[in-house]
Formats: sequence, structure tokens, C-alpha cells
Amino acid sequence: MVGISIDSERLKAVNPFIKKLGVNYTILLGEPDLMDKYNIVAIPTAVLIDQSGKIRKTFIGEQLEKPIYENELKKLL
Repeated sequence: MVGISIDSERLKAVNPFIKKLGVNYTILLGEPDLMDKYNIVAIPTAVLIDQSGKIRKTFIGEQLEKPIYENELKKLL
């Protein structure tokens, strides 16, 4: 699992977010064109991508509870 931030303030905005939420996974800095590439229309959006690079599930809007994500991941295994 990785997170991607497209915030224009880059690390200045991302670091407080990481600390506040206790994020324990890698956060990458991406460019705004990533939203077009993955058809992202709202932030936050979580996208589950399989090993072949195919988008399998998109969660738009609020962050969901960990068990919801885990359940979707298990379906892909």
C-alpha cells in the first residue's frame, strides 16, 4: 500500500497529515495529471490496483475503516 499526495505545497502539507493520522505506509509525491490518469474526481480517493495494473476498486470521498479495505483486498488475493 502506498499513498500519493498531489498537494501543491508538497512535503510542507503532507508531513503534518502523516503525523496527525499516524500513517505507517509510504507516501509518494505525485503530479496533478495522476488524477486524470486514474479518473479521480474527488479527494481523498483510494484506488485498489491489481498486480497487472488494472483498477479493481475505487473508494471516493471519506476514508473508510481499515476492515473495509482489508475485505476488498482479500477478494483480490
